[in-house]
Amino acid sequence: MSDAPELSVFAERCYRDTFASANTTADLEAFVAATYSLTLQETELANAAIITLLGHANESPIAFAQLRLGTPPECVDANDSIELQRFYVCRAAQGCGVANELMAAVVSTVRALRSNVLWLGVWEHNARAMAFYRRHGFADVGSHVFRMGSDGQIDRIDVRTL
Repeated sequence: MSDAPELSVFAERCYRDTFASANTTADLEAFVAATYSLTLQETELANAAIITLLGHANESPIAFAQLRLGTPPECVDANDSIELQRFYVCRAAQGCGVANELMAAVVSTVRALRSNVLWLGVWEHNARAMAFYRRHGFADVGSHVFRMGSDGQIDRIDVRTL
């Protein structure tokens, strides 16, 4: 059975919980419709260039990460790098060590793929996430524009050498 239905609902809920209060309803609705639909999650799960890690507790999803193979932005000086495209832990599981376990699984997966550089984009106003990534060895190397609906937001680009 595909994880797509569960992932679609869970990922959208995590995104809304994290960003709804800081964005307009129109921008949020446009983004989640374009990003977390069932069809898109099915496509991403079937894509060999996207690796999805989905964590459960008591048969319910509590965390997920998605890694994406592809060309990094210019500020990432490594051709064999892998992007940590998404990294979310549901509110109920935050502060319980789940994020640390998920990051360990991400790093293990990246190493298994024979890469030694992991990069990500994190919204410049998401202080909690930025602090978490710093604790896990990521360093700021630049920025890019992230489209949240019609709003062009600045993501800091962080890199970690494994």
